[in-house]
Amino acid sequence: VDSGIEYDIVGAAARQMTFNYQVALPHYRDEMFLNKAAEVYIGNFLELQRRRPQGFWVPTYFIDLLWHTHQLHHRLYVQ
Repeated sequence: VDSGIEYDIVGAAARQMTFNYQVALPHYRDEMFLNKAAEVYIGNFLELQRRRPQGFWVPTYFIDLLWHTHQLHHRLYVQ
């Protein structure tokens, strides 16, 4: 389908499939895992971004999940 949009939507969907598979694994429903992941996200990833905002940081799957979840709450994310 030629929509005129210059974006590889099929490639993006393929990348998203891998992400969706990873975050559907059982440990993503475990409260202890999610609490530890939140600690790492806040204490390491956000701190790294704060200290080096010019950097390009590639998150792990659990960091990416928390990052996107955090962005859903825009006011808190901006702070």
